[in-house]
Amino acid sequence: MLASNLARPIYQSSQWLQQGAPALVNRGILDSLGFAIPMIGLARSPQEQKELTLDRILVIGSAFFLAPAHAWVFKKLGAKVRKIPSTLLELNWKRHGKILNGEYLKDGQHLLDGIQKKLTQLQSSHQKTNSLKQKKRFRTKINELKPLLSLSKEKAETLRIKLINAKMDLLIPDLMTECLIFGNIGFITNAFSKWLYGNQQFTGEQGIVSAEALRALYQEKKESELGGLSQKTRQRITTGLSLLLPLSIGLTLKRSLKKLNPNKFWRNVQKLAYKFDYENGQWMSMAALSVVVALQEIGQLMASRSKREFKEGFIRETVANVLFFVGNDFFAIGLARGLKRLFKTPVSHRLAKLPDNSTQKSKNLSAYSYFGGFLTNVAALAGVIIGNNALTTHHLKQDAQEYYLKLSKHLKRGGLNFIYDQGAHLKNSRPNPSVFQPTTNYLDYQNID
Repeated sequence: MLASNLARPIYQSSQWLQQGAPALVNRGILDSLGFAIPMIGLARSPQEQKELTLDRILVIGSAFFLAPAHAWVFKKLGAKVRKIPSTLLELNWKRHGKILNGEYLKDGQHLLDGIQKKLTQLQSSHQKTNSLKQKKRFRTKINELKPLLSLSKEKAETLRIKLINAKMDLLIPDLMTECLIFGNIGFITNAFSKWLYGNQQFTGEQGIVSAEALRALYQEKKESELGGLSQKTRQRITTGLSLLLPLSIGLTLKRSLKKLNPNKFWRNVQKLAYKFDYENGQWMSMAALSVVVALQEIGQLMASRSKREFKEGFIRETVANVLFFVGNDFFAIGLARGLKRLFKTPVSHRLAKLPDNSTQKSKNLSAYSYFGGFLTNVAALAGVIIGNNALTTHHLKQDAQEYYLKLSKHLKRGGLNFIYDQGAHLKNSRPNPSVFQPTTNYLDYQNID
């Protein structure tokens, strides 16, 4: 009974995630359910837990709320500035997509063919729906596109150029906005922690060794200045990349798409352009999302407050991104093959690949394979976080041990038996007794068991 009750919502959810959910929303769902729970739950201190909670709020809030809102604004602005119907931006030039299956931006005639196909689709949707609100919406779009079919060849070409400009007016600022948000999340959470606790230390390291030992390490090794660059300099570099990368991509795509007779280079760029097209003129594509994710990882690494946080962030973000882009499919394919052998019925982790006459059992098992892949993905990420946390703890204790041993030898060479205190670090060959406190055993002060 429980299995049958679960089957329908699991199937419907899997179908929506695979066919209806935009890439950025998919990322938000995986972040909220897959990443946030293990990351926050496995935090090593209350300070880190608060920081990670803010991190996930920013990621999820942007994916679910900010991204759709500013994409809608840029879509409307682009259409208004270029003086074209906003419905035109809903035409997708996917080479293998189900909507048009054509390269309608190739020239004016191809654009008119694309408009005709879009009109046919809208008219079909208008006839099928019983909702008066939906009928009105489809009718408005039909009325916007219908007059365009009578355009001459020259005017159709002008419209093509306007549409390319409008699409780039959406892509460039929208991608910039998301890159700026995701690229600066690490710096925002750092500022939050500094405001709360008054220091620029990695919160995942606090409590592992004594506060004095941690402060000494940060000052003696200049932990906060990775590669000799301050936090502000690294943030400026990240912000610059967040602006320049989307601008470069958008302008390159725009130039390639406007060419009627491109050479080999621009022809190859045109072949990639469809990957950056926004679904229905509003939802970010997987290719555009990959740029945002890349800036997110760069930003997290640039915001690192110690070499240990840098290493931890590199492993976590790299593995998390691999799991996001290929992990679900990898695990789901394995589960689908296992279920297919076990139940002797067609099973596919991609519901769209199932034949139309598939049994409900096949559909349910396919949905289970997809969700099973998702849960395995989450478990894999949790395993990485656990291992990563343990690695950072080990490296921090090791660094503290090495530092105190080095300090002890230095002091003994000076004929003194003092232990480093108050966060001061050695600058001269002989230590200054005023910055040390006497002790009989320097190991008593470490608290690194």
